[in-house]
Amino acid sequence: MRCSHLISISILVTLLGTTGCSTLKRLLYRIDVNQGNYLEQHNVKQLKRGMTKEQVLFLLGTPALRDPFTQDNSWHYLFRQQCAHQVATQKNLKLTFNAQGHLERIESDFPWQNPQLKSPSAAQQSRSTRAAH
Repeated sequence: MRCSHLISISILVTLLGTTGCSTLKRLLYRIDVNQGNYLEQHNVKQLKRGMTKEQVLFLLGTPALRDPFTQDNSWHYLFRQQCAHQVATQKNLKLTFNAQGHLERIESDFPWQNPQLKSPSAAQQSRSTRAAH
């Protein structure tokens, strides 16, 4: 009888231990994981068309990706964040420089993108549509 209670308790503990990992996972503490270039809003808002590469490096730091094999002349800042039990999010910032090394355009999926840095063609199109009306 004592042996049957011991077996029952060990089976119960084993079952609770294996199902507890899936059902109680939200009770476990998980750290926030930040990877890549952490960019702050006030730094990105300071970007201005015409800034040199050195000025951008001072402001934002080293980009995560710079392709040395193409003439693209663009820098990529990537940031991935996973907070506790939430789905991971990724933000991308692409800076394009002209042949003289001056900031020409920004492409971003950050919600606080600097409106001064929209592509020149988009700004010209908006001006031309206002002039036509």
